[in-house]
Amino acid sequence: MLIHGDTKELAKTLTDTYGWDPSEARKIWSFGPEDSGPNCFVDKTTGIQYLNEIQEHVSSAFQWVTREGPMT
Repeated sequence: MLIHGDTKELAKTLTDTYGWDPSEARKIWSFGPEDSGPNCFVDKTTGIQYLNEIQEHVSSAFQWVTREGPMT
């Protein structure tokens, strides 16, 4: 669902420029609102089976929440 181009390129930029952990930078599911905003949703889980089956639903909910207003 990433609109920001190549995931590897984005991960490299986040790692080199902003000091992100490389494995976390590759696990970004969505940006919001409108797939290009300043908020991002990162999958920080480990060892969860079938999580990819709900990724689209989680990303859609994230888009909706970020369009509605400020997050805490």
